[in-house]
Amino acid sequence: MESVLFVGLGGMLGSILRYGLGRIPIAVDYPMTTMLINFLGCFVIGFFSEFAKHRPGISPNAVLFIQTGLCGGFTTFSTFSLETVALFQNGKHLIGLSYAALSVLFCLAGTLLGIFLARLLRLKFAG
Repeated sequence: MESVLFVGLGGMLGSILRYGLGRIPIAVDYPMTTMLINFLGCFVIGFFSEFAKHRPGISPNAVLFIQTGLCGGFTTFSTFSLETVALFQNGKHLIGLSYAALSVLFCLAGTLLGIFLARLLRLKFAG
């Protein structure tokens, strides 16, 4: 039951952060806010998963809080999907296709960048 509480608290915080960032006005005809939110969430989950892997003292509840709760509540695949479908339905096929492709690429890059940075910091502070 304790793990459910950590996931819920992390999810609440992630959702609040996503909502707050989503209210920042960006005047472009492209869903940049969602893409940036998803990139940041992927970066954090990549960094923290790599960091936690080499820190046996990190509690499983902290991992649940960050990975499942915070990142799960912060990132938004459903919004990405809805925005992509709306672009196609509005005849903006090239924008919709580029948004879908770039979102996947940026999210993968964000995760890899987070892992890379965590490894780099571990090496720097290991010795």
